[in-house]
Amino acid sequence: MCFLYSTPQYWPSLDLYGWGEIGRQLRELTREGRWAEMKGAVTDEMLAQLVPMAVHGEIADVIRDWYGGLAETITMRMPADPADDGAIGRVIASLAK
Repeated sequence: MCFLYSTPQYWPSLDLYGWGEIGRQLRELTREGRWAEMKGAVTDEMLAQLVPMAVHGEIADVIRDWYGGLAETITMRMPADPADDGAIGRVIASLAK
């Protein structure tokens, strides 16, 4: 997320919440190669506003609330642990309805 918001094309969403300066700060950190410092620029409040989050059993509803009527497709990161494949499969099936 930090690298994404270091890109000027994504700054309008930061500007919407009054966080435009964070995008410029992240860009400067990338230019200086200070990658480890980037995560400190993004707050929990920012994550809550910009990233839909929930447990597997609730995330489909959250995604529908956030993006229903706005998007025809979404991209989800697949879990690193294969034990979570079934839960993600159920989320995808729920979203496909």
